[in-house]
Amino acid sequence: ALYWKQRYGDFRYVGFEPDRTNAAMCRENLAAWGCDGELHECAVTGSGVDVAFLPDEADAGRVVRDSTGTGLISVRAVRLSEFLREDTDLLKLDIEGSEVEVLEEITGQLKNVRNIFVEAHSVPGRTQPFATVFHILQAAGFRCFMHSGFAPEHPLEAHDDTQGGYEMLVNIFGIRDSVRNATVAHGVL
Repeated sequence: ALYWKQRYGDFRYVGFEPDRTNAAMCRENLAAWGCDGELHECAVTGSGVDVAFLPDEADAGRVVRDSTGTGLISVRAVRLSEFLREDTDLLKLDIEGSEVEVLEEITGQLKNVRNIFVEAHSVPGRTQPFATVFHILQAAGFRCFMHSGFAPEHPLEAHDDTQGGYEMLVNIFGIRDSVRNATVAHGVL
């Protein structure tokens, strides 16, 4: 939020954070930086049904499908589509493994989004989400770019490298061609 405030001045922020500690810190930062907006203390999911959440005392807490583990808390969840009814300059999805279900839920509202950032996570033993994320974004009219947040140093060799339970993280950026052409012409990119 501070980056966007410094770069573009006034903007309206709408955020979602199910971790109470992180939500409190975010509210304090937004107020200190003079950012207009709101923070909802909840998760976003494809169904909007309350979920089990595993906080991690940092920035990588996540929704957990198997609610039998230790340290889990129940958190309120909402459907993101209800918040994308108006034009949105940037949508950032950094939701620790729930990105495909949320993208599928908001497919009809992606027409209202000019730019999107998705942090896609690969979990060992599960189908990797990258092709699905690309398909959804490209079908919605985005031109996609990516780079890896982390990957195994030697992916063709046997390994058990994970970070936070993820074997790989890919940052996917989507921008509409009309937005990209306009920003390049004005020297913004």
